[in-house]
Amino acid sequence: KKIKILSIFLMLIIAFSGCKKDDFTGYSTLVPTNPTISVDFGTIPTYIDGVKYNHIVTLTMSETQIVDVQVHVNLLEGATATEGEDFSFPHTVMIPAGATEVTFEVSLLPDEVFESTETFTIQVGDELTANASITPVTQEFTIQNFADTDLAVELSWMPEAYDQHG
Repeated sequence: KKIKILSIFLMLIIAFSGCKKDDFTGYSTLVPTNPTISVDFGTIPTYIDGVKYNHIVTLTMSETQIVDVQVHVNLLEGATATEGEDFSFPHTVMIPAGATEVTFEVSLLPDEVFESTETFTIQVGDELTANASITPVTQEFTIQNFADTDLAVELSWMPEAYDQHG
């Protein structure tokens, strides 16, 4: 019986002496990166009212991150168009963890009211972007407010009984 207890004790000593304390290095080492984000607005058309138009903007990150990256989109001062009436866009765009590309829409909304040409400018990226670097990019949008019902039509008429003499 003593030999059995002694052999169990020796087996436990051998089992635990083979384990060394983990120093938390190796595969779990975090290597900091500094990915960059680029912005592609594509071709910006001139918008003519009457039909809703969604313009696609693409954000591309140079390498994936293990956390979401939030990019701010801001309306710059000086807009003659009205947000919510003439256009809309998200004020934050999230690039999900593990992704390198995301798109968002700048929507130009239909307007049946004749107005002069309106503009607005958005800026993608600012100092609040974390976990990636982005140089802020601005883009101006122009909205021409001409609806089919607002086209000028030239009309003239003459009475049927036109008397030139009197």
